[in-house]
Amino acid sequence: MKIDRTNQSYASNQLLPRVDFVGSYGHGGLDPNFKESRRQVREHDARAYTAGIVVRVPLTFASERGRARAARLTVRQSEADLERFEQDIALAVAAAAGQIETTRKRVEATRHALDLARQALEAEEKRLKAGTSNTFFVLQQQEQLALVENSYARALGDQRRALATYEREIGTTLQSHGITLSQ
Repeated sequence: MKIDRTNQSYASNQLLPRVDFVGSYGHGGLDPNFKESRRQVREHDARAYTAGIVVRVPLTFASERGRARAARLTVRQSEADLERFEQDIALAVAAAAGQIETTRKRVEATRHALDLARQALEAEEKRLKAGTSNTFFVLQQQEQLALVENSYARALGDQRRALATYEREIGTTLQSHGITLSQ
């Protein structure tokens, strides 16, 4: 973005008239005889000075105007890209925060389902001891409890993954784990 703005400033400056100071200094040999001419140069006999100002005013500015327009468009494009990037970040952070809330509710619901499955298994085992049930129903409740425990473990894993994603999006992953980088 900074480079694009610099390029835009340069292109805009090219639209302005140009004024240059020019000058030269030197020694020359003015004699038709080569030997004498060399001696004049060596001994600085024939000094030459020139100075002047060159003013350039482009009449059409067509190419400069085109470059200036292109530079302005590049800056606008960079600004639009930056704005879109900021929006993408905000969206990703909001989605990650929403995912944390969703997984928290899911963990809560599966924890409640786990408690109910344990109570159902205990009740079925009591019925078995009382003789009003059979081992098939106990095994069925044990299988249901195992499924709910599996769902609860997945929900906990998804919640931790959502927290890690949120920390990554806001850039606090290292900080939350107590890691500092020295410069």
